[in-house]
Amino acid sequence: MKWIILSAALIVILYILNLMQGKPHLARMSFRHLWTHRQRTTLAVIGSMMGIALVTSSLQLQSSLSQSIDRQMEQAFGPIIAEISAASHGLTSFSAEDEKQLRLDVDADGGAVYNGYIPAIMGEVTLALQDQQGIPKAVVPKTMVFAFPEEIYAVNDGPFVREYVEQIRSLHPERGEGWLSEAAAANMDVAVGDSIHVRTGQEEFTVRIGKLIPESGMTAYRGSEKTRSSLVVHPEQAANWFTVPDHEVNRYLLLANETDGIDYEVGYMLGSAWQMQWTAMAAYDHLQDTMKLMPIFTIASITAVCIGLLLTINVFYMLAEERKQEIGVLRAIGMTRGDLKKLLLMEGFWYALLSGVIGTGAGMILSHFLLRRLGRMFSTLMLNENGILIEYKAYVQPSILALGVASGFLLILFCMIWASRRVNQMSIVDALKPEQVNQGKENRTKRNAERNRFIIGMICVAVLAGIIAYSMTDDFMESISFPSANPLQIMMFCFLLLVLLTVTVMVMLPFILKVISLIASPLNRWRGMLNIALRYPMQYERRTMFVLLMFSFVLFLTCFSAVFGKTAGGFFGQFDSRNATGGFDAYAVTTQQAPPGQLKEQLLHSPFWDDDQPETVTIYKKEIPFVYNQSVYGIDEEYAALQKLQLLEVDASFSDKAEAWNTVAKEADWMMVSSVFLDAMGMDVQAGEMLHIDRDGIVLQKKIAGVVDVHDNMSSFPAARGIWVSAEMFEQEQLLLQGSERMMLFQWADSRLVEEEAAEVEQALTSLNIYPLQLPEEINSDGTAFLRMFFGLFEGFNALAAIIGIAGLMILLLRTFRDRRRQFGMLRTIGIPSTYIKWAFVVEGSVVAIIGMTLGAVVGSYGGAIMVQAFMQDGNTEVIRSGIELPWLKMALYELGAVVLTILCTLIPAKKAEAQSPAEVMRTFD
Repeated sequence: MKWIILSAALIVILYILNLMQGKPHLARMSFRHLWTHRQRTTLAVIGSMMGIALVTSSLQLQSSLSQSIDRQMEQAFGPIIAEISAASHGLTSFSAEDEKQLRLDVDADGGAVYNGYIPAIMGEVTLALQDQQGIPKAVVPKTMVFAFPEEIYAVNDGPFVREYVEQIRSLHPERGEGWLSEAAAANMDVAVGDSIHVRTGQEEFTVRIGKLIPESGMTAYRGSEKTRSSLVVHPEQAANWFTVPDHEVNRYLLLANETDGIDYEVGYMLGSAWQMQWTAMAAYDHLQDTMKLMPIFTIASITAVCIGLLLTINVFYMLAEERKQEIGVLRAIGMTRGDLKKLLLMEGFWYALLSGVIGTGAGMILSHFLLRRLGRMFSTLMLNENGILIEYKAYVQPSILALGVASGFLLILFCMIWASRRVNQMSIVDALKPEQVNQGKENRTKRNAERNRFIIGMICVAVLAGIIAYSMTDDFMESISFPSANPLQIMMFCFLLLVLLTVTVMVMLPFILKVISLIASPLNRWRGMLNIALRYPMQYERRTMFVLLMFSFVLFLTCFSAVFGKTAGGFFGQFDSRNATGGFDAYAVTTQQAPPGQLKEQLLHSPFWDDDQPETVTIYKKEIPFVYNQSVYGIDEEYAALQKLQLLEVDASFSDKAEAWNTVAKEADWMMVSSVFLDAMGMDVQAGEMLHIDRDGIVLQKKIAGVVDVHDNMSSFPAARGIWVSAEMFEQEQLLLQGSERMMLFQWADSRLVEEEAAEVEQALTSLNIYPLQLPEEINSDGTAFLRMFFGLFEGFNALAAIIGIAGLMILLLRTFRDRRRQFGMLRTIGIPSTYIKWAFVVEGSVVAIIGMTLGAVVGSYGGAIMVQAFMQDGNTEVIRSGIELPWLKMALYELGAVVLTILCTLIPAKKAEAQSPAEVMRTFD
């Protein structure tokens, strides 16, 4: 589509330039006309460029975010798309036979997906700089150790592979020394020659810094552990740290075929014997999550374009009508219809070119501002939630600049041609006649016109009522919510509803204006002024419909985002960390394979741990791969005593819930299961019945002691969703134990102390190479802050569209004033006071604008409520409707502010109308 637009714009520009070269006198006339009427040209260009600015800013913003993601993937992964670790196979290392089999599988792939592999010894460690008493004074957790005992095996030679081969050959420190990444050295304040301590889990080693290296290429790879810094050591040293036998490795990094570019979005199996981790695909998916809300900005831009187009059509329509007699004179003195068409086309060319260039420039400035705000939010979000460090930068693409200019050029040129086509087709006599309105109505009786309008209005009302009724059904909600919410589909529905409602109001407008007139009838002094004000919109129905539709878009998205932001903020604001984790205030997850009891003992003996620290319990955790964010937990009696989970039902053999939990913690034949797991699996079982699971390495057959109720706050946290079994049973099941994690849960006696003491707990965990300490309250706060800021920016973005509409009203009324000067002169001549004319002008613009803005506010609020309901279905298997919070005060302020601003804008042209003398306004030409 991009190249189609650019090609079309280029063809049109070349065609018009060719016309200008062949008709230089018409080119001079077109430019001279714009220069002579500079005020008119300025108003038209301002009205046209605003929508283009918003579209360009949205395109540039999305392009910069997308390119930042691509650069991050290239820097952090390069040709690496997956890894095979010995730990995921329940091993400490891979043997020579394993590598032989891997090489056979890569060769069998034939380079279709995988180009080879990098054998390496890798592992996550914590680095510490200790003082003379042996107390750590600077700690850097989540550091990846690299060692490369062998060369890369590659089927084909690509640019990334060559780069990595050369880099790996150069990464060979001496025994006893390590090459530390510059970022980690800066965090620890160490230099070459200093010694640092390396903790691998249960053991601690010392290494001397031999060199500081940048994090690029191979050393920027974060692995499945999502580390944040890197340390390169000698292979023998790494083998000793991670108990890897001689001539063996513990990880293979799989390389992609670079022939047709690297596809980070898809994971492909390599043979059937390997437990693969598609690290690049996982990171790419997480990074792409930041782009999911970006189409909302595009939707806002489309709305702004609609406003801008309607404004532009109105402006050019009025320009064409105003120049009707001038065009008639040109035709009378010999200008052919073909030359007139070319003249108007050339004038449109200048309008379009100016609007496209200025609008694109303004859009680029706006996109840089938005990127600074959104980029920081997205970077923080990725680091906190997914451990991915990314910097979002502005990347100016010439194609985006060209697309902004081209799309603006074509849109404005289309508006100019469309608006002027009627005048161009007039005969000389018709063009020289004074303007007459509603000429076609002379052949219809007033009764027939009202009857037909009433029938059409009732049909529109019936269709509108049917659509609204359908939108309240579960069928409609399922169509927009499952398998995931579809914002674009919802917005298209709202646009349809808005246009239909606007058309309905337009058809019924005479009756609405009559009601307004009747309401104001007791005000005799203003009755005549109202009759003057309300008569003009009905005489120019087409123009009024465009203005009404334009203003219906003004508050549509502003109220839409206000409702969505308010309800979403309220939903996420009702948060309690103990509801999210089953009774705990914080947790940490580690891949260390030590038994839970051993990890707890190490923590309690840490020099950073005080006796008055919170209660802590360590459990097994194995993620269930076939359901979302759920795990199998191996628990003990201590966990059973501390947890605060609510049970929906309990087996009748237990006297209370505490007995049920203690039984599950001690006996291997019982389990607890969460309601969301049963719903996700489509299982209709109850407490006391047997549950059998045999899928993807999860093999369980036990009796259900109780069904756990899952709180809404638990959806984003991995601590209390899935299946609970005894830790003893967990240890006996090798399929569960293989690839499992350990979760440490913390419970303060007074939850108000969490914020004060969390730093000390995290320091103790970090000294054990366990990082980070997850605080659900803090995570929720960061998440809602992101939502609030995002929708705050979105509302601001929409406010720009509102300003376009309101400023557009002022532009239209200024044009209307010029168009109706003779009418004002006639009214003044017959004795109408100038004050009446001024306020009639204000009421005329304000009434139509307020009706349109009210329509937009109503549909926007309704659309926001639909969007909230759609997003709230995430994770549900059937439609469950939630309560909607309407920000009444905010919407009232929006409406009031828009009304006040509208009145102020209408006063400017109204004062011009009031100040004109009858002799001045009765002139025929400028």
